[in-house]
Amino acid sequence: MMRFFADLNERPLQGEGMQTATLTGRGWMTPAQCWEKLIRRVERRTVRTEDLHVVFTKRRQLTVKHGEIFATFGGQSFHYRLENEPTQLMGLNGQLVEIAFNPDNLEQVAIYFRDRFVGIGTCIALRKMGEDLFVADERDRRAMRRDIRKAIATVHEGIPVASPEERLARRREILPQRTGCAVGTPIALPAPLAEAAAAFRAQSEARSADVEIVHVERIERPADEDDGAFIFFFRHGYRMKRELTDQVCDGARERLRRLLATRPDLTAEQLAQHTTIAASTVRLWLSGGMPGGREVVGQMVRVAELVEAGEILAPGGGPETVILPEDTSNCAVRIARQSKFYETQVVRCVAEVCDYCAENGEIGVVTGAYGTGKSEAAKAWRRKTVGGVESVLLELNEYVGCDKTHFICTLGRMLGATPANGSQNGGRAFAEVCDKLRENPMLIIVDQGEVARARIMQILRQVHDSTAEAGVGVVILAAPILLARLSKMPDLGALASRVAIFAPLSGLTRAEMAAIIRAEGITDVEEAAFDFWVKMTGGSIRRLMRTIQLLQTRHAGRRVTRRR
Repeated sequence: MMRFFADLNERPLQGEGMQTATLTGRGWMTPAQCWEKLIRRVERRTVRTEDLHVVFTKRRQLTVKHGEIFATFGGQSFHYRLENEPTQLMGLNGQLVEIAFNPDNLEQVAIYFRDRFVGIGTCIALRKMGEDLFVADERDRRAMRRDIRKAIATVHEGIPVASPEERLARRREILPQRTGCAVGTPIALPAPLAEAAAAFRAQSEARSADVEIVHVERIERPADEDDGAFIFFFRHGYRMKRELTDQVCDGARERLRRLLATRPDLTAEQLAQHTTIAASTVRLWLSGGMPGGREVVGQMVRVAELVEAGEILAPGGGPETVILPEDTSNCAVRIARQSKFYETQVVRCVAEVCDYCAENGEIGVVTGAYGTGKSEAAKAWRRKTVGGVESVLLELNEYVGCDKTHFICTLGRMLGATPANGSQNGGRAFAEVCDKLRENPMLIIVDQGEVARARIMQILRQVHDSTAEAGVGVVILAAPILLARLSKMPDLGALASRVAIFAPLSGLTRAEMAAIIRAEGITDVEEAAFDFWVKMTGGSIRRLMRTIQLLQTRHAGRRVTRRR
């Protein structure tokens, strides 16, 4: 290869600037002859070695931070500063610069800002706090910041800035001339505008009346009195009084917690979207981290009422879905009793959902914690409607709820269809179930729906789609976790969109529990013990009846206290 270039330099080449005079006339020079002839006219300059090795390099754009340029090559970190002026790059903080570097030697880079050469950057080793170099760097940075502030102040002093009086005078000079009536002349507004203005003023006054008012009054506090509360105000002789009591705030907070327990598909962020309160404030208030005032408590109670009424945040997201709220306005003094069965609010809600779905051929969902009495309520409704409404109750388990063939065959046997076993007979069993339901429409009640897989719910939805015109309804009894699945699992979106009525239940109320205890013959109960009893049962009638049975067996005729 070297011989080839040597021979090429000795061959005459034709081209511009290559002609020369020879003994026989005009000829052509070789590249070597042309170099010897033209190199004498070129001005020779010396260039630093540091500049030569960055002439033909790669480029990268980076941002200057803290007077340094941080770059990563091959997973290693490099910090570059200007070689002569380490703090000079501080004037370019936040600016985008370009570096030219040699991949084989990353010790130095050339720095360019807006296509102009700034200088050579040298890679520095990271300093450790306490070292002399670290102290020197910090001192240089502070000095540079002081210089920059001084420069900014100097520039501001050199620029004339108008005073507020001068700006006001300039505005008055260019103030437009008023035309029409004189200033202060009343104008009669049209009747619609006057009515709208009056309504707006009334609404503003109503809103201002809802704002929490905090009174601060001067008190005389003894020098040795310090309860650790409101330190700032007490030190200055002031005391703060809130408009809402702890009882009101705790009651509203407990109502929201109970709502979230029955609706696990809801979050604090979703509730906050329907208020003017931040989501972090809602979470803090629900956790008990802040007492809350009239504004917070009022808005949260309003949102709870709207959710319970089904006007916002309906399960499944369907605007046409009916939400069956719990009626807690009336205190239960006496509850209808049949043997060991009590007709509570849960029983009435389940019966109302079953009646609605049976009459309209719709899908209904009833959710409640374990032990609230959903299953017994459904059985009581079936006993009450014997001979009037045809129904079938299918209690799911871990086996029926996970195998679609087993599920459809079990439902078919309950309807009187021909048994069809085997995974290949699922389609025939599905068709027979639909035919039976068209011939004899009825209400299908599915208990323990939370154990059903998504494919089981899909089959149940398809059965309803095929028989809805005949008047077949479906009621699903499940734990509250089913609501979260309906709103979050894409596979259950078709079922959620077809649900016509939801009934999220919270179990026994305090008044119902007191009525049941009296009906069981327990009348001497300490107030603190009753509060603890309500808290531990959590609205579960199953837990209540078991504790009543235990008290009747071991502590009959005694006063019920917190210890016993």
